[in-house]
Amino acid sequence: MTETQQDGPGPWERYLEAVSEHGTVRLCAQRIGIPWKEVARRMSEEVGFREAVEHAKEVCAERLEELLTAPGVDKRQVIGLIVRLKALKPAQYIERQ
Repeated sequence: MTETQQDGPGPWERYLEAVSEHGTVRLCAQRIGIPWKEVARRMSEEVGFREAVEHAKEVCAERLEELLTAPGVDKRQVIGLIVRLKALKPAQYIERQ
């Protein structure tokens, strides 16, 4: 192994994987051990990183949408799934009157 190779993904890759799984940017930073201020700084300064975080959140939302429409979904889960989708995709899940 050379000095530039790593054993597995680095912290930023793990962070993006966690966001795509859970959709919560602050909690995922905490889980990975990255200070939230560092995540916020990167998001404000690096367009590519900000876009990667938004993409990860979209992946999470799509996974939740699949769960919501899955056959045999537990009706007790539906409300929680909808609440998360409203947080991740407010424009699509706004309640219209």
